[in-house]
Amino acid sequence: MRQNVAFSIGNLAVIEKADADFGFFKNVFSGVEGKAKSLIPSIKLLIYNRLGDCLSINRLGEFTSKELFSRLGAKEPISDRTNNRTLERLGIKAQLIMANYQGVVKQNGLASDVQHVDFSSSYFIGEECKMGKLGYSRDHRPGNPQITYGISVGENKIPTALTIQNGNVVDKEHMAVMLKLCPKVLEPGSILIFDCGGNTKKNKEKIFSLGFDYLTLKPKKRGTYKVFIQQYLKQKKEKKLVEVKFGEQIYTCAKWGNDGESHYIFFSKKTKQEQMGIKHSKLRRKLEKNEELLKKV
Repeated sequence: MRQNVAFSIGNLAVIEKADADFGFFKNVFSGVEGKAKSLIPSIKLLIYNRLGDCLSINRLGEFTSKELFSRLGAKEPISDRTNNRTLERLGIKAQLIMANYQGVVKQNGLASDVQHVDFSSSYFIGEECKMGKLGYSRDHRPGNPQITYGISVGENKIPTALTIQNGNVVDKEHMAVMLKLCPKVLEPGSILIFDCGGNTKKNKEKIFSLGFDYLTLKPKKRGTYKVFIQQYLKQKKEKKLVEVKFGEQIYTCAKWGNDGESHYIFFSKKTKQEQMGIKHSKLRRKLEKNEELLKKV
C-alpha cells in the first residue's frame, strides 16, 4: 500500500510564484552556480525551510520527502554537505547576489518610496567567523562574537537592501554603509525612516545629497528633550498646537523649523496615563519587596 506524503504547500507556493512571476532564482542567482548543478534546488530548500519549520541543516534530509525534493527541482535528495556548501557559496557571492536582487526589485517596480531602515545582530558559538567581533549584543550574549546587519524594507513589506558588517560596527557607521546601497534601487524623493542610532549630521547630509528625505528620532537625552518640551509648552500657550489622530489614539503636536530641519513633538494624555500607571505599579512592587528604589526617573 502506498504511504501518503504531506508537506506545507504554502511555502512551496510562495517559491513557485516568485519564480514564475519574476524569474527570481534564475535572475538573482545568475553567476553564482558555477559547476554546482543542484545549487538552485538547494537554495529553494533552504528558503522553504526558513519560511516554515526552520530546522537545522543536519535534519533537513530527515524531514524532507522525495516528493518535495522533486517539486523543488532536485533529481535526488540533497545531502547536508551540499546544503552547507550552498550556504558557503552564497556567503562568498553575497555582494553579487544583492546586486542581482536589487536589479530584479528595480526592474519590476517593487521598491517602495517609503523605506524603514533598522539594524540588528546575530551571535556565533566559536571563533571561525572572520567578521565576528565583540560588540553591543541585541541577543544579550555579550561574551560571543557576532556580526551586525542592516536591512531596508519598503512600506509594501518588500526588502530592498541588506548590509552585513563586523560585530563591533555601531549603527551610525552602519547607516553610512546602507546609504551606499539605497541609491541603486530607490528613486529620488524616497523617504528613509530610521531610529536615533543612525541619526547623525553627516548621515542626514548624505541623505539629502542623494535626493532623499528622512524621518528619524532624537536621542533620548535630557538636554535635547528639554528644548522640545519648551517648544511644545510655548506653542500650547500660544494655542498653535495641532491635533493628530493615529488609529484610535489622539495626539497634540507642535512643529517648528531649525537648522534646515522640521521638528515635531507629540503628546497624548492617554499614553501618559498608561506610562505613569506602569511606573506606579513597578514602584509598588519594589516597596512590597523592600527592594532598593531606583533613583532614575
